[in-house]
Amino acid sequence: MHLLILLQMQSQKNTFKNFKLIHRAMLVGQIIAMIIFAFLILSKTQQPILMHQDRMFQVITLLFTGAAFLIGNIIFKKKINAIKQSSETTQQKFEQYKMASLLQWALLEAATLFNAIAFFLVGNYSFLGLGVVVLILFAMHMPNKVKMAIQLALPLDEVENL
Repeated sequence: MHLLILLQMQSQKNTFKNFKLIHRAMLVGQIIAMIIFAFLILSKTQQPILMHQDRMFQVITLLFTGAAFLIGNIIFKKKINAIKQSSETTQQKFEQYKMASLLQWALLEAATLFNAIAFFLVGNYSFLGLGVVVLILFAMHMPNKVKMAIQLALPLDEVENL
């Protein structure tokens, strides 16, 4: 009986570790993509093929990046408010929190990759810079239990068991 409870607690602890691992994997994937695109352009291995479309890409990347950031934050905040109002268990709230976070992360990742691709196609370093800014924002969303407890208005001791 005690072994079963111990195993359940261990799998719950692994649940939050897996959540953090997903974030790290997404972060590393974005970094690798940015490095590859930057290397191809900086080493002159690949010439930007849409250099003459620079102005159009500037507008599109700014709009796309801004929209991804704003939409991600709006949806995340709405989901967090709904989770706080629910009477579900901490584990169920964590699962919903995880889904809200993944959606927000996906939108930020899309913005980072879009900027990296725009840099690859146009060769304008401002796209690379904007991609790095979004990448830093993404990194700042690294999950931790204290932040989750605050956002969901949960007691920290309940969140520590995840």
